[in-house]
Amino acid sequence: MKSLLILITLLSFLSCQKNTSYPDQKEKHFDSKDLSRLSLENIVNFWENDSLISISNYFHNYSEYIGGIGLRDDKKSKSIGVAVFTSQEKAIESMEGRINFVASVIKPGVPNEILKGKWWYADGFNSYVFVNQWNIIIEVSYTQSEYEEVKTLLIETAAEIANRADLLSQ
Repeated sequence: MKSLLILITLLSFLSCQKNTSYPDQKEKHFDSKDLSRLSLENIVNFWENDSLISISNYFHNYSEYIGGIGLRDDKKSKSIGVAVFTSQEKAIESMEGRINFVASVIKPGVPNEILKGKWWYADGFNSYVFVNQWNIIIEVSYTQSEYEEVKTLLIETAAEIANRADLLSQ
């Protein structure tokens, strides 16, 4: 009886952890074929007459990575990347692997009005925000700027991309 109670508790916990972004919805899936439809070059207030350069995605060597896109400004100070994985679980696992691999301190963010799901940030002179939306990781960075100075811009930009991805997800 005791082991049955432990098993039920464990299963309940795991089912609650399945989808932290939208607990009342079934998990959606973003198709990597729709990456260009995210229109990362058209993010209001992020790119300011910048010339944009395509860049490779940090996650391209991860086994569950199935596609991605990245843009950087010509001054190498701002960038946006989107990495698509086989599932939300694999996206989060890959992000956690990255956290353990890089020298920057990446901290978990607290869900808020703008970013309701799982997200992370790196503060300091090179500032990053990472957001999990379904089976993708969104990365927005503004290097050569203190995190507190660009925090709102990074969070709102990541949320805009997450909303676009959600609309394209099934």
